[in-house]
Amino acid sequence: MVLSGSQDKTAKLWVPSSSVLVATLRGHRRAVTCATFSAHEDMVATGSSDLTVRLWGTRTFECFKTLEGLSSWPTAVAFVDARNLAISTHAGILHVANTPTDKLESYDRHGCAIWGLCVFGKKLITLSEEGEVVFWADNSARIAELKLKQKEVCVCVCA
Repeated sequence: MVLSGSQDKTAKLWVPSSSVLVATLRGHRRAVTCATFSAHEDMVATGSSDLTVRLWGTRTFECFKTLEGLSSWPTAVAFVDARNLAISTHAGILHVANTPTDKLESYDRHGCAIWGLCVFGKKLITLSEEGEVVFWADNSARIAELKLKQKEVCVCVCA
């Protein structure tokens, strides 16, 4: 399936081979700014400019959890594992949410918008609007950073 987020406050799941709409996920109060599947595609996370992240089941298409307390609107979401969700924000804060307990840890490293977020093994990699790439150990401690020399703003990173 393909997952899309929209200004109309919804996320949609599609069958890519036929462009058939499978489900529309409704519940955010503002635009959906990011979305991702879990590793086994049994869950979807959506982030919104309403400062929430919602978790949805891909069998029922129902929202089963809403995470609140974000510092700014989410720019990316990524499942670290079955229990933890990484959330980057426009304010430059990296949040890691323990989804069973709703515990939200926040890390301020970049000082400007984080546009890229990916998971590599159990490590997180973030990319700021200024082209700074940070590698995180144990999802919280900065272990290395790399300043990219870019003439233009970087907006994505993957591993």
